[in-house]
Amino acid sequence: MSAEKVLQVPPQEEKKTIALIQITRIGDILQTCHTARLLKINHPNFKIILVARKQFVEPIRFIAEQVFDQIHAIDFKGSINLTDGVEGSTKNLLNQVKEINAQNISASINLSFSKTSCYFHALIKSSHKLGPYFDLSHNKIIQDKWSQYLYSSVMRGDLNPFNLVDLFGSIVGVNKANTHLSNKEYSQEKKTNILLHPFASLDKKRWQENKWTEVIFKLLKERKDLKIYIAGSRHDQAGFDKIISNPILADLKNRVIPLLGQPLTELYKKVDSSFLFIGHDSMVSHLLSFKNVKSLTVSLGTVRPQETAAYALNNYILSPKTKCFPCFPDTKCDFYQCHADIPYQAVISMTNQLLDANSINTEQLKKDVSAFHLNSITINKTSVNKVGQLTLKNVLEDELSAREIYRSFYQIIWSYCFSEIDLNLNTP
Repeated sequence: MSAEKVLQVPPQEEKKTIALIQITRIGDILQTCHTARLLKINHPNFKIILVARKQFVEPIRFIAEQVFDQIHAIDFKGSINLTDGVEGSTKNLLNQVKEINAQNISASINLSFSKTSCYFHALIKSSHKLGPYFDLSHNKIIQDKWSQYLYSSVMRGDLNPFNLVDLFGSIVGVNKANTHLSNKEYSQEKKTNILLHPFASLDKKRWQENKWTEVIFKLLKERKDLKIYIAGSRHDQAGFDKIISNPILADLKNRVIPLLGQPLTELYKKVDSSFLFIGHDSMVSHLLSFKNVKSLTVSLGTVRPQETAAYALNNYILSPKTKCFPCFPDTKCDFYQCHADIPYQAVISMTNQLLDANSINTEQLKKDVSAFHLNSITINKTSVNKVGQLTLKNVLEDELSAREIYRSFYQIIWSYCFSEIDLNLNTP
């Protein structure tokens, strides 16, 4: 009697679970979503979960659910309250942590660098921790090199050459050459609508209303079929009223449509291929980058374009050459020189070209705008280098400034030192 053969089924490898912690604001969560897309492309079998504040992740859950397998929306506001007291509030938070810790997390990665996130990261059980956290002796621990770099360099100067999404991706450890970035245009060449977001969280980052009024007036007067939709929160009503009440818009304001306080899901649906986006560096620009909507960003004040540019290709960023730009949030400024250095004529010319052709022709720009005005600005176009890092290309000047040379040098050095990536940049 022959022995019956038993088929040996090899044990299947357990699906790894990666937790990305991002408890800062909506724009940071959207950048983290891009990082998760990169991680999914490189490791499609990983289970990726997001840990974020409820108040910031819920408005953009429709985006986050596209890339994350699971979302834990932490309700800090609801958990910490006077009714439950210290003991009850602590219990409320720990119950939410317990749900996260039930996931058998392989690696937890803190991509927000606040003290709150460091404490919260310490409570999460995982086999490996990347990014900052506190140990039992209340020492802040940052073990990986890219997190150390981000913590020590970002927002502490203007020489960081990396986009935040690429920095997050380096911390997570993805191969950015396998990227979801595409040169395929979403916006059609001839566009009849503009989504304008003329507001920002700080006065330093926001152009004055009279400047935007001038731009709106010129565009609507020249283009009879153009409509301009103005996006913002309910708190931006006063700024909108200031723009629309200007007498020069009296006969044109019927083509200026407010979208203040509209849910982000509706705003995202509204902006189709007939739209061009214009605005300041903001959450809205990051949101529309998931559609690759053609955009023109006006960067002012504390904005560092190379760090916070929306993660998409072939978009344009207008910034001043003001010596003190970019500044810091606590830098006192009585007269916003960087605002004055952005001429509305350049914004109008660039907008007209993007409405008609999805790109900016430098020679045409020089015909439309005086050399005096062009000498005060920098115009960058987003592109990607051979290793998948988002880069900014100056479209007005071929010669690199001293700052740009230093950034290129640091990009080469840190990429090789931290990740052994060999970059070949056009650096003198």
